[in-house]
Amino acid sequence: MRLADHPHFLPIATAPRTGALIIVGADDAGTFPMRWDGGATNDLFAPGVVGMWVLFDGTMTWRDDQYGPTHWQPCVGEISGVN
Repeated sequence: MRLADHPHFLPIATAPRTGALIIVGADDAGTFPMRWDGGATNDLFAPGVVGMWVLFDGTMTWRDDQYGPTHWQPCVGEISGVN
């Protein structure tokens, strides 16, 4: 099922950028528990871009453009390894 067709996923443009943990995803990449970090950078994959989605443990970033997530949903329940 495409994320756009899933009843619980919303367009990424409506996602909270407060640092709260949410689930973000794209059809071709899967879904991940991430937070928005307005000061995050990744010069290897997105030189000059400031502000990224960051995996809950900081090991992955995802830019916020056509190469980033397309949809989001609230994070419900616990995720292993998250404090």
